Amino acid sequence: MGHTCVWLVLVLSCLWWSRQTRAQVSHTTLSVPEGVPAKTIVGDIGAALRAPRSSTGFFISESRDSYVFKDFDINAETGVIATAVVLDRESRDKYEFVAATLTGEVIKVKIEVTDVNDNSPAFTSDTIDLEISELSPPGSRFELEGAKDRDEGHFGTQGYRIAEVEMRELFQVEYHNGSADNPFDLHLLLASRLDREARDSFSLTVEAFDGGVPARTGSLRINVHVLDENDHSPVFDQTEYHARCPRTLRDADDLLGVTVTLEGGQGKFALKQTDHFLYALCVDGPLDREETARFELRLRASDQASPLPQHRERGKRRSRLLVVAEDGGGDGGEQALSSTATVTVVIEDVNDNEPVFQLQL
Repeated sequence: MGHTCVWLVLVLSCLWWSRQTRAQVSHTTLSVPEGVPAKTIVGDIGAALRAPRSSTGFFISESRDSYVFKDFDINAETGVIATAVVLDRESRDKYEFVAATLTGEVIKVKIEVTDVNDNSPAFTSDTIDLEISELSPPGSRFELEGAKDRDEGHFGTQGYRIAEVEMRELFQVEYHNGSADNPFDLHLLLASRLDREARDSFSLTVEAFDGGVPARTGSLRINVHVLDENDHSPVFDQTEYHARCPRTLRDADDLLGVTVTLEGGQGKFALKQTDHFLYALCVDGPLDREETARFELRLRASDQASPLPQHRERGKRRSRLLVVAEDGGGDGGEQALSSTATVTVVIEDVNDNEPVFQLQL
């Protein structure tokens, strides 16, 4: 500690003397790449002296426990500087101190640690989930958090790309200079409309790359979930259904398999669910062919159970049911979509009436 104080007093004395005598103070800037091994020669303080070296030995302004002597070995006799440890520019990028000779010559020394490409771009997370509506138009943009690179300049993050070639037809990445905390303003762009009924999810990788050769990269996995929207109408297996029904068919007997809910039918028909989606058209009341031989009915099937007014054409030999299948629309109040099909029920005659004379004797 005593030697350090003596050296500091000598350096300050040299600085005072140089000012009083208007001697010029020399400046020297040295550089060393980060990551080089310890004991790598950085430079010689004496090379900055304006006059030929008349004496040996330098006094250094920093104490032996300072960050300068922690990271560098400075030979006070020769003025040669070497690294004492492996330097990391991201921890400290420059060092400054003052050296003085016994004759009062003063050198301000600056050591700059130059960057090397020793860090890869890194995203804050490895994977994210992104929900995109199937009605999102091409060109829709979805903000992403950009990658950060501890290296600077050319060795910092230079751009982004989608790793999977086949995904580039559906998605693109857009980026430009952003803030200091988020150097790149990064967005995922929808290049083509999605169809959830064709495919409900996608997985793609966005890569960030720097300017090194070869480039260092970091990756972000994006799981895209396609949200369903009300963009398809219900579809019947057929546009028209036909069934023949004997008048003696009992209540609740199967008449015709359909995939919708039934309303109307003069109370003589009903739908019975046979599985999660399939329903059977059944007789739900007594039939009399002499009263009505053929029904023509209009009814509505809807997952919202919102009935249409019943329209019925009475005929002598048939019953026609117009089945309307309607979905529930969307959560945002979108228009419900519907499809129609026709069910015709023909009542077959059976010999259940005796002949009756119109004129009695």
